[in-house]
Amino acid sequence: MSRDVPLRSVERELIAFGLKQGKSFREIGAWIGRDHSVVSREVDRTVGGSVRKNVRCRNRRF
Repeated sequence: MSRDVPLRSVERELIAFGLKQGKSFREIGAWIGRDHSVVSREVDRTVGGSVRKNVRCRNRRF
């Protein structure tokens, strides 16, 4: 999808669901058909860096 196409509400809901399931930004991006950077920006925009930090730390453990 083009970078200029805004996220739809269903995509935002899927991002939230993926985060609750413990999925990485890359996994969520692949799941919704968007680049992981889109997921990262959306998380930063809506909930701030604390979620980003927690996801990064969780992914490093594996």
